[in-house]
Amino acid sequence: MNFPALGFDPAPGELGVIESLVDTLSATVDDIDESSRILHSDEDGTWIGESGDAFRATLSEDFQPQLLASSGALRQSRDALAGWATTLGAHQLSARRLEEQAAQAKATVAARAKASSTAADAAKAEDASAESAADAEDAASALAGAEGELQSILSQARSLLEQVNQDAGDTAASLAAAQDSLGAYQESGWDAFWGSVGDAGAWLMDNVVPIIEDILRAALPIIAILALFPPLTGLGLVATIIAGTLLAIDGLQWATGRGSFEDFAMGALGMALGGALGGLAKSVLGPGGSVVIPSIQRMTPALAGGGTAAGSLAVALQLNFRNMVSNSYWMTMGVKDKYDKGTSFIDSLAGPWQNLAERVHNTVDGNGPRTDEELSS
Repeated sequence: MNFPALGFDPAPGELGVIESLVDTLSATVDDIDESSRILHSDEDGTWIGESGDAFRATLSEDFQPQLLASSGALRQSRDALAGWATTLGAHQLSARRLEEQAAQAKATVAARAKASSTAADAAKAEDASAESAADAEDAASALAGAEGELQSILSQARSLLEQVNQDAGDTAASLAAAQDSLGAYQESGWDAFWGSVGDAGAWLMDNVVPIIEDILRAALPIIAILALFPPLTGLGLVATIIAGTLLAIDGLQWATGRGSFEDFAMGALGMALGGALGGLAKSVLGPGGSVVIPSIQRMTPALAGGGTAAGSLAVALQLNFRNMVSNSYWMTMGVKDKYDKGTSFIDSLAGPWQNLAERVHNTVDGNGPRTDEELSS
């Protein structure tokens, strides 16, 4: 439609753009609804037991309400734009009809104006007949009728423009209301970001970090002891990294109220003691830190006569900063377990393996990656 004089001249592709946007919003609403259904349902077995409850709890306070509010706002926007697309299409059809009528009416006015002018000139001529005056009056009357028809069409166009503006305003109000519905959940970008990070971090600390901790505590004594024997001394770096990671986990657990300061302090003390012993070994034994320990009795062939002679098998150990730090760390934590829980040193070493077995068993049962002690507390 094209009534530029009335200020109503929308782009030809406007309706197609709106319809494409409606399709996109509909697909987004469907995706959000499906996500919400999955989060609230356990029919597929994905979110079951205490681990599922814990996961949903981390989302229920903030994320799920925002998800529902977003779905409602997008649905309201979709419906408003869909209604506007239907209304706009009807208005465009009306405008095209009026434009055609207006063009025809203008042509009629022009033709009748010419006829009226000709008839008037004929009526004014010196040799004009009596009928000429009547013809001039009829032509003028026909021109007035054509001009009246054109004005009626232009009046309908103005009414259409007012209706378009009103419908556009109603659509804009619906879109604004959809935006306002999210106002209660709007935060600054940084607040939302750090809130999401905090929720994810809390879930990881409760469900993932304990498993990692048990795996590392189970592996550390084995790796640290192997690092004492050439040619496996390169494992000392791995053992030291594991010990440092466990110390960091103890620090995080203490800082978040999931662990005690004593665990962190004893771990730090164990690593510091290991560092001091490593430095002492280097000063006493040299940079290599090697020491030979005769430990296993054996019988060796005699030099003559085919008999045997008593001897010993020498075991070489390499004592350096890395393996001393890691070994001192896990031994210190074992001593603390014995003091706190009354467990033997062997039970302390077996504790992480038992924890892992219980976590696997309880996860299979739908209770999440928890130990029996954590479930009973």
